[in-house]
Amino acid sequence: MKSTTSLQYRFLTGALLILAVFLSLWRSFTPTIVRIRETSFDLNATIVACLWCLVVIGLGYSLWAAQLFHTMLFRIRKNWLLIVFLALASVSIAWSIAPGITVYRVFALLGSTCVGIYLGSTKDENKLLDVLFWAGVIIVILSFALAIMMPFAGRMFFPPYNGAWRGLFWHKNELGSIMSLFALIFLFRALRNFKVSLVILDSIFYVLSVGLVYLSRSVAGYITLIFLHVAVIIVIIWLRLQSKLRRVHYFLISIGGGIVALLIYFNLDRILGVFNRSSDLTGRVQLWQYLLHDVVKESPIFGHGFGALWYLDSFRTQVQKVVGWTYQVVIGDNGFMDILLHLGWVGLSIFSLVFFLMFYRAIRYALSQRTFVSFLPLLILIYSLIGNISFSLFFETETFVWICMVAALFLATGDPRQGVTPALHKVT
Repeated sequence: MKSTTSLQYRFLTGALLILAVFLSLWRSFTPTIVRIRETSFDLNATIVACLWCLVVIGLGYSLWAAQLFHTMLFRIRKNWLLIVFLALASVSIAWSIAPGITVYRVFALLGSTCVGIYLGSTKDENKLLDVLFWAGVIIVILSFALAIMMPFAGRMFFPPYNGAWRGLFWHKNELGSIMSLFALIFLFRALRNFKVSLVILDSIFYVLSVGLVYLSRSVAGYITLIFLHVAVIIVIIWLRLQSKLRRVHYFLISIGGGIVALLIYFNLDRILGVFNRSSDLTGRVQLWQYLLHDVVKESPIFGHGFGALWYLDSFRTQVQKVVGWTYQVVIGDNGFMDILLHLGWVGLSIFSLVFFLMFYRAIRYALSQRTFVSFLPLLILIYSLIGNISFSLFFETETFVWICMVAALFLATGDPRQGVTPALHKVT
């Protein structure tokens, strides 16, 4: 009887996580399926908000049943800066230029954060990998099926994209960026596993995810994928050699890294030219200049309200005319820029502190555990940093990446039984 109850419990939890992944990606799905642009807190938004509440209540009960509620509360107190950011986004309803939209977006933000907290409080690196693996499997299969069986929905045939795959997503760049993350997950699992059957399964989906990045023709996806592979190689090399490395070696490596960074910067046009791109990032630099100089200054301190600005058709059309794009601009194409638009310099400053805290905890956790999988939180954060340079992956079109970031933060945070961070506990 107990085993049956446990099985039902795991099934319910798994169903809630699947629903959470779907909700977090809801707004990024291709227009032919479920792409909607809410203009107020209407029936569609109400249903989505209720589903988020259902997920949060269900996972909260799961935490309580597993006797991990105290652990979660401890880690929330350790990461109080995150709560400050969430509070600012929530109260921005008061000054939002579209309050109904901000209410809806805040529901999604809070729901996604709770899912990330749940994953970071109840899972270890291996279990988190498993959850992300199955999410990736479903998205990869559906993206291939849609692009092959319904090309008008799964590909972008209009100029300037001309056949680039977008799979389940509304845009090729989102497919390329998200598949870069899943390629990392599949690669991590393949390198972690020792059973041949599991390695084969992971390897198959790794190849498929890399194939989707290629078919998306997304330069942002290509570059993100390359950076992640370089990061994985560095982790593997460091784990093998770290016992032999001394301060002088780290000093020399830092100098070498700085030289490489300078070479990349001064040869950026040549490097991007390999991908048929220039240093203006396909007009993004001009877009950012306009947003920074003309739009941010309209409400520089607290912004225009969380998630509201890009829902205004008049604003999107205005931006299109100013930057001269042939299609309507729907996001700021930079995660940090969109936070600045929504919550002003105060919101961006708080978010930057939260982001720094995430990296700080992830680095300390990886260096204390010194296992391959312990670097997963850090690599997720590296992905989120690189991916948000030329696309908005924090909150604008989906919140799945945000779930992964919060899970990484809480996974790398302390255990109340020790009262210290994993890094401090390991060292002492």
